[in-house]
Order: sequence, then structure tokens, then C-alpha cells
Amino acid sequence: MMKAYNRLSDKEVMVKAAKVTTISFLLIHVAYFTIFLIIGAYFLVYFNIFSVLFYALMYLLIIKGRLLTFSYLTLIEIPIHMMAGSICLGFDCGFQLCIIGLPTMVCIAGYFSRKVSSGFKVIPSCLFLVVSYFIIYFYTRYHDPYYDIADYWEITLFVIHAFITFAFIIVFLYGIVLYAYSLEKRILKDSRTDKLTQIPNRKALEEFYEKIKDNRNDYVLAIYDIDDFKKFNDVNGHLCGDYVLKEIAQLSKDKLYGDFICRWGGEEFVVLSRVDSSYDDTINKLDSIRSGIELHNFKYYRKNLKSTITMGAQTYVDGMDLDEWIRSADAKLYEGKKNGKNQLVH
Repeated sequence: MMKAYNRLSDKEVMVKAAKVTTISFLLIHVAYFTIFLIIGAYFLVYFNIFSVLFYALMYLLIIKGRLLTFSYLTLIEIPIHMMAGSICLGFDCGFQLCIIGLPTMVCIAGYFSRKVSSGFKVIPSCLFLVVSYFIIYFYTRYHDPYYDIADYWEITLFVIHAFITFAFIIVFLYGIVLYAYSLEKRILKDSRTDKLTQIPNRKALEEFYEKIKDNRNDYVLAIYDIDDFKKFNDVNGHLCGDYVLKEIAQLSKDKLYGDFICRWGGEEFVVLSRVDSSYDDTINKLDSIRSGIELHNFKYYRKNLKSTITMGAQTYVDGMDLDEWIRSADAKLYEGKKNGKNQLVH
């Protein structure tokens, strides 16, 4: 379910929730129709025919994207229906309980309406519900119900309304919890992902460094820099430079499956590669990035471009913090730059 939230936009979440709510209300009113027909409360039977048609119309409004109209009309229909039920069958049947559950739905609708700028008014809507509840309370306190029904039907209707109220409160609150959790995960991921290349950023590297604190000696840190990167921007424009960065990030991911790679900044990337078999095998794996980039054709529109990288690699020395580890690898990177570029120094 959380994956579904991640794939949907805020507008799509609203539409999906509105459709589910409308279908639920439609089914509830079909059930009401049957119960009131059995009881013999014929005014409420006719009222529920209207409600069924009303929610069929609401579904069409949702399809047409009229969510604000749907929200207000539904907010008006439910209290009116609960008032009619209370007037006809009495306070003890629990119709008013459904009004108590509605502010949850109203607040969630208000939250999403702010995200899509639809202007749904939460406070006036909640005040309308409060007033509706007290109208029911005071009217039924001083007036007998229009229909006299058996006690077991009063109990049955009260239980049904209590169940509906709790169900909607739980479902809507649980839904917003799932949505908030998925949104939090998305924000955390975005804050640790480089926007251009879609690989981890410096913040993610710092967290990974802390994560491997007990076995840092099993890793080799490499930093590499795109040789003569400025020429891509100067000759073909900054969009070309962005393209090259994205291509190199993808090539690096393909070569270093399972290892940690991030964009350090500018045209620099950092890799933390685990030594699984031998140090030489790890160095060869890191060098495969360099050779792969050297052989790769960067196809920018109708141009075939070439690029190389220079890399410095450093094993962990006890007591190093992350900056010291990177500086040690960076020193070897610049040694490679001075000695002709397009090489790995370790």
C-alpha cells in the first residue's frame, strides 16, 4: 500500500479516496434502504432512494474532477440524512454518531485540498457538523420519533452506526498515517539523493560511513574526477555536461553493483567498495569503471563524445574520519592528474 502512495500524485490520492468513500456510502445507503423497508419507515426508504441516486451523481462528479463540489455536497447530505433518521427513529438509534466521525474525513480532505489548492474550508465545515449534532440532540430531546420501532431494531441501528463511525475514523486515520509515512520516506530519500544523477549524495555517504563503522577496514574508498570536464560545458553547453554526469553515474552503478557510490560534488564521485575476495580484485573492479568510461560513446544529440576519469583509491587506516579518508584518496587522484590523467592510483 505504501508503494502505491509513492506512485500516486496528491490529486490521484484524493480521487482514489473520494471514489472509495463514495462507493462505501452508496453501499451503506443500499443497506439502509433494506433495513428501513423491513422496519416500515417509508419516509426513510424514499430518502435513501434519493441518497443512492445522489452518490451515483457524486461518482460522476469525481470522474469529472469536481472534487471540491463533491466534498461540500457530501458534507451537506450526510448530516441531513442523519437528521432525518434521528427525527424519524430517535436519538437512541445512533444516527448522530456518524456526524461525530465526519471531522476526521473533513480534516483529511482539508489537508489534501491545501496541497492541490482547491480551497476546501475545514473550520466552517467542522462547525457545520457541530451545529448539526446539537440540532439532532435538542430536537430529539423534546420530540418523540415519528416511527415507533422495536427495541432490538434500536440496538441494531445503534451498533451499525457505532461500527460505521469507528470504521471510518480508523480507515481514514490509518490511511493518513500510511500516506505520511510514505511521504516521510520519500523526503528522506530525496534529501539523500543527488537530483541530477539520481545516485546518493554527500549526506548519504556520511550516513553509510557511520553504518560501516565496525568494518571499515574491509572497504576501499575511491574518489574520481571527470578529466577536462569543463570542455563539455564550454563547447556544447551545460546541458551536455549534465548529460555526461548522468551517463557516468549510470555506468558506475552498472559496474559497481552492490557497492556504495555517490556524487561528491561537481564532477567528482566517491565509491566505497567492499573487499570481498582480495584487494587486487577490488582495485580491478574500480579500474573497470575507468576503462568502461574510456570506451563508452557519449551520444549527445548527433555528436559522439568521449570522456575519461582519473581515480585515487585508499584503504582505511584506523582512526581516520571520513574527511581524512577522502583527502588521502584525493591526494592520489591529483597524483594521477599530474601524471597524465585517465588512470587509477592506489
